[in-house]
Amino acid sequence: MTYGFRYHSSGAYVGNLDSQGGIIVILPSPPLKTPTGEYTMPNKQYRKIGHLLALGTNTKLAKGTQDYLIAGLSLAPSNLSGYRVCTHEKVASCVETCLYYAGRGTMKSVQNARIRKTRLLMENRPEFLRLLDLDLRSMLKYANKHQRKLAVRLNVLSDLPWERIFDMSKYDIQFYDYTKRTERLGQMPSNYHLTLSVFEHKYLYPKAILKAHETNTNIAAVFDGHIPKTFEGLPTFLGDDDDLRFLDPNPCCVALKAKGRLRNETILSQMKSKLSFNSKELSHG
Repeated sequence: MTYGFRYHSSGAYVGNLDSQGGIIVILPSPPLKTPTGEYTMPNKQYRKIGHLLALGTNTKLAKGTQDYLIAGLSLAPSNLSGYRVCTHEKVASCVETCLYYAGRGTMKSVQNARIRKTRLLMENRPEFLRLLDLDLRSMLKYANKHQRKLAVRLNVLSDLPWERIFDMSKYDIQFYDYTKRTERLGQMPSNYHLTLSVFEHKYLYPKAILKAHETNTNIAAVFDGHIPKTFEGLPTFLGDDDDLRFLDPNPCCVALKAKGRLRNETILSQMKSKLSFNSKELSHG
């Protein structure tokens, strides 16, 4: 018996047996084909879309553990939304390597949604925070229903100081983000974890490393080749298996592989000429 599968608008994959009774099978994700040609059911995938937050739509964020579900907020960069959501986008050369167009970011509907969210945040802050509160409570209820903890990354494609925007401490949620903004380190709510994303710069780079050591903050760097055992005096820890940075050993350097446009050999060769070490910071969305 053979299976035929098609994507259904509900988000499920619908499969039916070929002329052997017309049995319909609903799968939460595409079936996996084994080397012997048989199909197996994949691990259950969790998916929930809110007004602003999304859970289960980002490949990296979906790499949680059996304990956590991860929801994220993706905003749009200044050249598309008209509002600057990354203070270091120019000095860190983020524009050229941003993951905004990676994965589902190629879809026009997704891009438009990110632009709308960004403009709502900047133009109608009370309404944005009302919707964010609804989403956080709804996502937490969803995670509890499935006996999981909830983690939320609000800066998937941005670097905003959320600790100054709303009271995170009132939620039984683990918030976490990458940041390039050293002034944010050391002053976080107990349920908000930051990892300092470093980039090469004659003046800002040494200051960032010093601030990370002073505040006992993990750093993250993207390597385009061999990953050393230590980096800037810190043991390296491979960070591509999941996105749960708040569970990383401390102190450490989170080593990430180049993603998105940075995997392009031409871009990598251009970047190498600017760096004193073979790593390059990029957006970790």
